[in-house]
Amino acid sequence: MSKDFNAIPILDLTLLDTDRVLFLSNLQHALVHVGFFYVAGHNITPQFLDQLTQATKDFFALPLSEKLKTDKIHSPTFLGYSTQGNEITKNNKDNREQLDFANELPDTWDASQPIYERLSGPNLWPDEDV
Repeated sequence: MSKDFNAIPILDLTLLDTDRVLFLSNLQHALVHVGFFYVAGHNITPQFLDQLTQATKDFFALPLSEKLKTDKIHSPTFLGYSTQGNEITKNNKDNREQLDFANELPDTWDASQPIYERLSGPNLWPDEDV
């Protein structure tokens, strides 16, 4: 990954319909040389984004004891909360806390399935009454 870049890459999902090769090239560049990117052309409404932003602020305003109830240690899916300094990049602790979540999926794994299929499952959320 490059240490320096001039701007955060913006990946436009509408390119998938018109120039898939260019989109994939842009994606590869963003992942290999920068490490993150913005997504445009996603058709997510501003209202939904506002609600998500507020829910995020509400989550991070919770007491640490409540956030820790959603710690990734409690999830085989690697989804959940990570405390400040818990993540490491290039052998340095990251100065951030984070909440990883994905599409809400049911927990359907059982011991007869391959272990990697256990990575698909529900998110960890704080109690609604908190």
